[in-house]
Amino acid sequence: MALLIKILTNIAYPNYTSHRSVGLQWAPVVSTDEKNNTKPIMSTSEELLAYTAMRQIESNVASNNTNKRINIFKILNAAVLNNIFATETDTDILLSKFGKAIRLHRALNYFARHFKQTRAHKLDIQTDLCGTDLCEIPTISKFIMYDDNSRSIYTFRISDLLRIIKTALCNSPSLFAEPLYPKNPYTNMPFTNAQLYNLYLHLRHNSTTFSIPIIFQSYIQQGLNLRSFVNEMESVIREYAIQDTVRNASKALRINYIIEMIDVMEYQVQSPFIPTDFPKNILIKAFDKYLMDYLEYQYSLCPAKRKTAGDILTQKLSKFWSRNPRFGRRVSRRMQTNQVQSNQQVQSNQQVQSNQ
Repeated sequence: MALLIKILTNIAYPNYTSHRSVGLQWAPVVSTDEKNNTKPIMSTSEELLAYTAMRQIESNVASNNTNKRINIFKILNAAVLNNIFATETDTDILLSKFGKAIRLHRALNYFARHFKQTRAHKLDIQTDLCGTDLCEIPTISKFIMYDDNSRSIYTFRISDLLRIIKTALCNSPSLFAEPLYPKNPYTNMPFTNAQLYNLYLHLRHNSTTFSIPIIFQSYIQQGLNLRSFVNEMESVIREYAIQDTVRNASKALRINYIIEMIDVMEYQVQSPFIPTDFPKNILIKAFDKYLMDYLEYQYSLCPAKRKTAGDILTQKLSKFWSRNPRFGRRVSRRMQTNQVQSNQQVQSNQQVQSNQ
């Protein structure tokens, strides 16, 4: 930002002097001929407009105590384009100078980045994150990433990067969206905005080979802002969380959801009471296939999906209980051995008929 301000100052208003060092100064921009005669290069209105813009930019930089990124285009829009005292000619001239400064700044940044990359340390990474030899992976499926903090170059498999990004952005403990910044697995530091944008542009350039996940696409469209991303994509994140729970939930969590499902659907399908000491493996085998419909019915943020899932779940559970009316019941049998009577409780109907 400091370099851009310096370039913009030299191009737009060479005589501008920082008010932080020598006080507020506004000197006319003039040229001197061989006879030491001076004549103005810029009109008074053009000088005033340029001076106003530079003061506005410098004021925003000075008051930025949170190290947030300053959008110089918003400042230009407020100080120049929406300036009621600026003429169309003066505005066009200043915008032309501003564009020239931006192009020069980008060229210098590109040269500096290229210089650092050519001298960066290239890590000796032989495999991807799944252990596959990188030499066996096509070049188009690999992405070379430069990290400015460590001055190092990392080679990733693109599918690994997309999985890392999706896992971080879809982080949902207890099905509540709490996205995290995607991190470099080798440094445990968040990927920079430049790295994520470069990956996105690489995917766009090779769109015939790779499809950009909707989660990553939306994150880019929201300017890599997690708060805006959650506000826009919370319902989609919830769907991913439900799918991930069904695939990867532990045995204990599955049991909890199954018991919860039986309690919630008790009045819709008139399900019988199942004792707490009922064998867990049999319970999972019988009801695990209904978890996706139940979680969508109970936790989805899409009303249409919730209604559809609820109707499907009601039909499936009604069919299940009609085919297995004795499932979960206790059967007490009186047994007599050596004239000693004892009661033995037996779980009935352990062989559950399939609904398929």
